[in-house]
Amino acid sequence: MRTSGSGSPEEWLRPPGPARRIRVCAPRAGSPYCRAMHRGFSVRMLAGLIAGIALGVTAHLWLGASPALESFVRNVTEPAGKIFLRLLFMLVIPLIVSALALAVSGIGDLRRLGRIGLKTLAYTVGVS
Repeated sequence: MRTSGSGSPEEWLRPPGPARRIRVCAPRAGSPYCRAMHRGFSVRMLAGLIAGIALGVTAHLWLGASPALESFVRNVTEPAGKIFLRLLFMLVIPLIVSALALAVSGIGDLRRLGRIGLKTLAYTVGVS
């Protein structure tokens, strides 16, 4: 059993059992992050956007107004888009409502909210 006076802080953090090497990096000067942030995700998003535009234009130019393309759009892409938007709204709306409720409850006295707060609340509820 370790006591507060035995060993160094590194020994306190070491898990019991076989020795495991845990890599801990020190932040660089001027940066709160341990390593440089990679741009892989944004590049993949941009590549997906460009690929989608290219495939859409190609399908329109190649197939035009054919029944096969219209059937694909009606039976595949529209339901997938609707499902995506419904899932997105299912996540976003509760987040907005809970953030508003927490913000208003954090103020404490509703008179401190004032006229601008009431307008903001009405605008957010109306837009949502």
